[in-house]
Amino acid sequence: MSESLRNQDASYDLDWGGTTWELRLDRPVPGLYDPATGIGPVLGLEGLRAAGRSAPTALEGAALVSYEAQGSTISATFAPLGWGAIWVNARWTVRNDDTLDLLVEVQARTVNELHGVEVMVLSKLGPMTTPGGHRSVEPRDARSAGLTYDGRELDLAALVTGPPDEHQGPWLVPKTSREGWAYAEFSHANDVSRRILEGKLPFLVARHALFGHDIEKGIVLRARLQATWLPKATAINEVERRFDAFRKEPLPLST
Repeated sequence: MSESLRNQDASYDLDWGGTTWELRLDRPVPGLYDPATGIGPVLGLEGLRAAGRSAPTALEGAALVSYEAQGSTISATFAPLGWGAIWVNARWTVRNDDTLDLLVEVQARTVNELHGVEVMVLSKLGPMTTPGGHRSVEPRDARSAGLTYDGRELDLAALVTGPPDEHQGPWLVPKTSREGWAYAEFSHANDVSRRILEGKLPFLVARHALFGHDIEKGIVLRARLQATWLPKATAINEVERRFDAFRKEPLPLST
């Protein structure tokens, strides 16, 4: 990673995947943006969802309470109002030239208030669909499938929920606006309640809904996503090897 640059608008420059990205913590969706191609956000925090509630900008600038750079890691902490004194800490870490991790930790200070809480992580490699466009939901289990219909989704038109699958595979975008490169994201099945793919094949927009659990005072939840750029010519063969290596890595015990 190149030297992290802290600016007045809470942004950092990160060298990743052969280009320089802007990690913008002041955006409505804090995350990585590529000024050269317009890709973004990648591994962006698209707010919170819970039973009967959806707040896509809950983690925007006003909720940001602290941020810092430590070596190859940028850490930011958010305290969104009206969410039961919940705290969300996010750490973006450049692992090597082509791989980047996002570790998310949540905890609350309330009891029996936050049910089925999800932290939404948005990666947009192409244009978003128009309202009512096709969305495909891949749930972790039967309970997670039910979350889609408990009032947290504002638009159920053209939304299709598939069968539960606790062995969620990688999300691969074989063709991107970055010439010669494919993009992939990996997750641990237990960390993601639902993956929502948007549009038509190949899906260029994905949301990973982290956790999907009730959060009580004293409980700390952690989840990790990994994003990697792969040479397009070898991506199909390489993605499974990378995914297998990711699943075998232990989750960090603390932030």
